[in-house]
Amino acid sequence: MLTFGRGDRWPSAFNKCYYFDTGLLLAEVDFAYGALASEQDVSYKGPLAENFLAAELVRQGISLFCYAKANSTAEIEFVVQRDVDVIPIEVKNNYARAKSLDVFIQEFKPPYALKLSNRRGDLSTQIKHYPIYLAGACLKRFIVSPMRAGVGPR
Repeated sequence: MLTFGRGDRWPSAFNKCYYFDTGLLLAEVDFAYGALASEQDVSYKGPLAENFLAAELVRQGISLFCYAKANSTAEIEFVVQRDVDVIPIEVKNNYARAKSLDVFIQEFKPPYALKLSNRRGDLSTQIKHYPIYLAGACLKRFIVSPMRAGVGPR
């Protein structure tokens, strides 16, 4: 299990806990795998998607940081520093608009943002949408490879 809570915007007692193995997490909460693929809104889907992405970030050697706007409910699940830019990564279990991501983009103007959800991919806008099951490929394309090559994504 991985715990993190960094940044001056979080109370010192704040931590997020993630399992390195999402399958073990599913077994722990007695969650049916079929519910992940269904359109049914299940309360565990969002945290499971976030856990899945946290494990994938760690597998690819990326440190876990999050962002929360002071005196607000705006939160970005993960932010990654790439050169002088900070790239926000938002995880949603549905097609809902990510208001926190919009706030972050307005304030910090990153070159792009990543949003992983159950939506099909769309790379035509500043917010690059990927389905959650392609998290590994998304991170390699937009985060890991550019960091190693010292260039932006194609």
